[in-house]
Amino acid sequence: MDRIARDHRLETRTARERLARERRMYWRTISIGCHIGYYRGPRAGTWIARCRKGSGKGYFQRALGEADDLRDSNGLTILDFRQAQQQARDWFDEIFVARHGRPDRYTVGDALDDYLDRFMGKSLDK
Repeated sequence: MDRIARDHRLETRTARERLARERRMYWRTISIGCHIGYYRGPRAGTWIARCRKGSGKGYFQRALGEADDLRDSNGLTILDFRQAQQQARDWFDEIFVARHGRPDRYTVGDALDDYLDRFMGKSLDK
C-alpha cells in the first residue's frame, strides 16, 4: 500500500477554503516526478495529476475530478484528498507500465525474479 502524502493546505475542506482563489495551482509531490494539484475555482475545486515526461521536459497532465469542497465525496467524480491521490497513483502506474512494461512498484519478489532470469541467461527485455 502506498503511503499517503500529507499536506495541511489540501487535506481538508476547511483548509482548502482558506486558499486564495487564484489562477494558480497548488501542487504536492507524491513521488519523484509525480504530483497532485488542486485548483480552487469560483465555486468548487478540481484535482489534477501530473507526471514528468520521460524526456524530462514537460508533464503529462490529467484532470481527476471535482474536489469535495461543496458536496461529499463519492469516490468517482467527487474526490477527497486521499481518493484523488489514489486515482493519481493508479494513473501514474498506467503510464509507467506503458513506458517500461512493468508496474512502478518494484518489489523484492520482482528483484528476485529478475535476478533468477539473469542468472539463468534469460533476457530482462520483455
